[in-house]
Amino acid sequence: VSDAKYNRYEMENPNANLSAEKSLFGGTVRLVAGTRLSKQIIRTFDGKSTVARDPIFGDQFLPDALNTVPYGTTLLTEEAQAGRIRGINGGYVNTIRAGVVYDTRDFEPDPNSGLFFEATHERSMRAIGSQFEFNRNLASGRFFYSPAPGTFKKLVIAGRATVVQTNGDVPFYEYR
Repeated sequence: VSDAKYNRYEMENPNANLSAEKSLFGGTVRLVAGTRLSKQIIRTFDGKSTVARDPIFGDQFLPDALNTVPYGTTLLTEEAQAGRIRGINGGYVNTIRAGVVYDTRDFEPDPNSGLFFEATHERSMRAIGSQFEFNRNLASGRFFYSPAPGTFKKLVIAGRATVVQTNGDVPFYEYR
C-alpha cells in the first residue's frame, strides 16, 4: 500500500456568482447583494492504483503490471469517518449574501490613499438548493497611505485585516 497521496485530494468547483450594488453618498457607501451557485466535486485517492518504484533499482526488474499497488486511506477519508469533517462527497453549496461597503480609495484598481471597509452576511440553506445550512459573517478593513505623494508617489503603505466567522452545517471546503 502506498501513502504517497495521504495528504491529498482533488477538488473541482464549477460556480456562478451574481452580485449587485447600490451606491449611496456619491459612491462612498454601497449596499451589496448577491448569490453564489456552486457544486464541489471531491475525489480522494483511496484504493486507486499507482506504480511502485524501488528506491534503489527503480522498475528495471519488474513490469509495471507487477509493480502496481493501491493507495491507502487518505487523511480526508479518516477525518470524515471519525466525524470531524463534513462534505467529503462534495455537493451543492448555494448562498445569498448582503452587506455594506465604505470606500474612500482614490483609485480603486491601484489606490495611493483611502480606506475600504466591508461587512457582509452570507447564508447557505436548503431552500435555495444547497445541501448544507450555514452562516458566514465577514468584516474586513484596508487602508492605503502615501507618506511622500510628491517625491515617491508610488510608495504606498497598506494594510488589511479580515475576520470571518462561520457556523452551522459547514462542509470542510468552505473554511478556505
